[in-house]
Amino acid sequence: MNTESFLKAWRADRRPGSHFDVAHGNPQTWVKDSKYHWPDQYFAESIAKPIPLADLGLGPPSLTPGIAGILRRSSGLEPPNGSPCVAFGDGITRTIWLLVNGAQAFPVQCRGEGSDVAALCGVVGSRPADGLQSAPATSH
Repeated sequence: MNTESFLKAWRADRRPGSHFDVAHGNPQTWVKDSKYHWPDQYFAESIAKPIPLADLGLGPPSLTPGIAGILRRSSGLEPPNGSPCVAFGDGITRTIWLLVNGAQAFPVQCRGEGSDVAALCGVVGSRPADGLQSAPATSH
């Protein structure tokens, strides 16, 4: 995932239970997350014990609610059918740990939608790995 594109697609998910507060956080707020320091040990031991990739999929197009949404859509700031977004199955804490630590790109596992997720927020030139449906991180 390209970090900038990923954050835009994650922050577009406005559904209840979508971890909206975490998605709209930043490194200063993420380090205060109750589970933030858990990955420290796992990443330190990752050569001997590989860490599972974060599990992502496409969320349903998300619309800004109320009058703000009507104004955003009528002015062209939001697509008429909503913004495409990504949703987590697992791996939020690992992902925010990578973001806080400066990752510009990172690999993920996708729930059968690897090509669509890669098109939305993958690194330019990346493609899902055969059989894994993951979008590998590569350098620009």
